Amino acid sequence: MSNLIKSFLYNVYALKAHKMQYIPILFILIISQFISISGMKDDMTMLISILTISIIFMSAPLIISVCRNILLLEGVENQYVDFFKKDYFSLYIRKLVLLMLSMLIITVLVILVNQIILLILDNDNLAKFLYPISLIYIIYVYTRILFILPASATGEDISILESFEMSKRHSIKIFTSYILLIAIYSIPSFFIYFFNLTDHIKANTVLLYAFSLLSILIVIAELISQTVLISLYYKEIRRPIK
Repeated sequence: MSNLIKSFLYNVYALKAHKMQYIPILFILIISQFISISGMKDDMTMLISILTISIIFMSAPLIISVCRNILLLEGVENQYVDFFKKDYFSLYIRKLVLLMLSMLIITVLVILVNQIILLILDNDNLAKFLYPISLIYIIYVYTRILFILPASATGEDISILESFEMSKRHSIKIFTSYILLIAIYSIPSFFIYFFNLTDHIKANTVLLYAFSLLSILIVIAELISQTVLISLYYKEIRRPIK
């Protein structure tokens, strides 16, 4: 629970310390919100997908900086472009791509297994229980293997299997903390989403953009909190560097 609290409190520190690293993400999120608000329909899915992938990679300097600050007690380098020159940056990007591909493969396999089970049992009602359980399992696996990211941010090259093994003893605690963090940030996000659907908000441009800006800030705060939470847990489970 202490790690969860620290992950929220870190945002107060990050507001100034990591300013140069979250501004590019803020810019992309504003573009994304503008596209959403403007009601553009042509190639909307493609645009949102490109922006989402852009955010994942553009957030790398921020995530690396947070990880190094927590794990190495290193002072924050409040800059952005210089991170691209670091050796550990290329390692982090490789591990990020590996994690994304791994989760894609795991998700596809889980969906295939679900379809086979439903086909064999011929019971559509089972899907109501099977898919939520599968989603929980996918998130659980993700919280076991994502430690390759904070490790790579400090220059440590660990494999997915090593991450899975290292997190074994604390897997339930890590999983529940991660789910709780997402749930807490989801509450204001859901309120904002439903408020934006009301005619009163739609008719008021100022309120519409104000709520959009608030949702952007929540996304950035959640990204930082997730990074802090995972870094703190990695600090607990990491093996001594030989």
